[in-house]
Amino acid sequence: MTGPPCRMCGKPDEVICYEPDNLASAICPECCDKAEHPDGETGHQFVHQRPERDYACQYCGILKNATRHAFDD
Repeated sequence: MTGPPCRMCGKPDEVICYEPDNLASAICPECCDKAEHPDGETGHQFVHQRPERDYACQYCGILKNATRHAFDD
């Protein structure tokens, strides 16, 4: 089963996290890093995720330690 297509590149296989009630906002991690989001933010916006003990992007769901941003801080 695949998810909705990425709103930027259109590839459904790349989307790892999405809101079922807002499929139009689905975005893959690669596009998310470069995109301007509906709320005006650009790129990944990481928030702490307690179960993973890491930060995850609130738009695409990628964990911070899986990106170059983990080493930029």
